[in-house]
Amino acid sequence: MIAEAVQLFGRVDGLVANAGLTIEEPFLEMTAEMPDLMWRVNQRGAALSAQAAARAMVAGGHGGSIVLMGSNHARSSLAGYEGYAGTKAALAAMGRAMAWSLGPHGIRVNTLATGLTETGAMAAALHRDPALRPGFAAAHATGRWNSADEVAAVAVFLLSDAATALSRAEIIADQGMSARLGRFAG
Repeated sequence: MIAEAVQLFGRVDGLVANAGLTIEEPFLEMTAEMPDLMWRVNQRGAALSAQAAARAMVAGGHGGSIVLMGSNHARSSLAGYEGYAGTKAALAAMGRAMAWSLGPHGIRVNTLATGLTETGAMAAALHRDPALRPGFAAAHATGRWNSADEVAAVAVFLLSDAATALSRAEIIADQGMSARLGRFAG
């Protein structure tokens, strides 16, 4: 993907490593395959795509910006999300180290930790069970969750020249959800 982008556009200036898989499962019932699958998608996939983008940026000699798509579960989580929370916490830690590894090359690395976001999967869950809607809304200080466009706007900001002061930052964009996540029993 990165090689194709370089071929089409001549360079890579930014990357949003946005892949995520959540498997909610009681910790005592979690199989070995569940965290392995989440690790491959959530952490390994982000690491390898970020590495490929960083290599292209270094080769181009122009720097750039990498945004790792994290989760508020890296800081505050719930029972049943141990595997997911672990992979997203790993992304935050990896981003902090990458900022130091890539900073000398003019590459900024930040983590964007989101909460509930209106994705296709979430829309499908709400369609299957509309009774989830009030609990989801109540879990947020604003009474609503993120739209995909809102999350994209924060990612675009982190990629932009307006965010050149930020590297190794962990931006939490969750409508206040993580301030109360430990109490949510949705």
